[in-house]
Amino acid sequence: PRVETWPDDGRAYLTALHRSQGFRDYPGLGWTVVVRQPVDQALTPVRDLRRLILWGAVAIAATACGFALWLAARIASPLDRLSRAARRVGETSSPDEVPLDGGYREVRDLAWSLQRMIAALTQKQEELVRANLGLEARVAERTAELTAEIAERRKVEQEREDLIQRLKQMAETDFLTGVMNRRSFFDIAGRELAAARRYVRALAVIVLDIDHFKRINDRYGHGTGDEVLMVVANRLMGAVRDSDLVARLGGDEFAVLAPHLMGPEAATSVALRLTRAFADPIASGRGRHDVGTGIGIALLPQDADDPVEALRRADVALYRAKTERRTAFRFFE
Repeated sequence: PRVETWPDDGRAYLTALHRSQGFRDYPGLGWTVVVRQPVDQALTPVRDLRRLILWGAVAIAATACGFALWLAARIASPLDRLSRAARRVGETSSPDEVPLDGGYREVRDLAWSLQRMIAALTQKQEELVRANLGLEARVAERTAELTAEIAERRKVEQEREDLIQRLKQMAETDFLTGVMNRRSFFDIAGRELAAARRYVRALAVIVLDIDHFKRINDRYGHGTGDEVLMVVANRLMGAVRDSDLVARLGGDEFAVLAPHLMGPEAATSVALRLTRAFADPIASGRGRHDVGTGIGIALLPQDADDPVEALRRADVALYRAKTERRTAFRFFE
């Protein structure tokens, strides 16, 4: 068949030719049969079939898309729920139950695995909470023990420091009057002498004792004598300068160390204040006692090279003062 345009009407026809060939022993007439049909009519079934195929393909494609969307939703929905459940595991300490219904077997297996993982994590979290609470309790208990131990240790250290201070005070001070003792006097005098030499200043060692103190002891007893000694020490402390040092050398003998003096005149001023400390009678539990004193003064470094020698020479000056008159002071000469 072929498409030809016939001259009689100018239309396109689908034309087919067939030559007669007879049948068996019959040779036939030898005719040629011509068949024609307009192309529009001949191709109408083809066009109808093509449209049918096209619409069928569209329908099949639409059905396939719908089925794919349905299948994707059926697969994705459980996965989406699993995803939300997995996010809640990280966002909250008490995640919701993992959905186990719907989806394919693999999705359900994944859901079961996630559920078991959440259960295991929850159990571990509870164990950690309990362990943390136990640890906090132990830490609090140990902290309390350490605090008590530290407090006890500080108490012991403080008591030790207090004891050391008391022992140091006992070693440096006279137990009865509270002023410096003989040992402390010589220690401080040695340091002050070195400073006096360095700064070219005078240092006075002043020695004094209480007149007729033995008579007070013998008549009123040692208790009254101790009271008199304490009053004398207090008066001497009130009479000297802040930089001066008062010490009890023993018995009724006291010494005053007067540093930073410009010369004998400054030492004389200190001695006059000391003599005025004996102007008023001393009251004790059993009466009033008029006491006086003699004062001997030695200057360093003019009169001696060390505190021991200075004290000896101040004693010499004290002896001179006591032989001359009551309540007098003398410099070593």
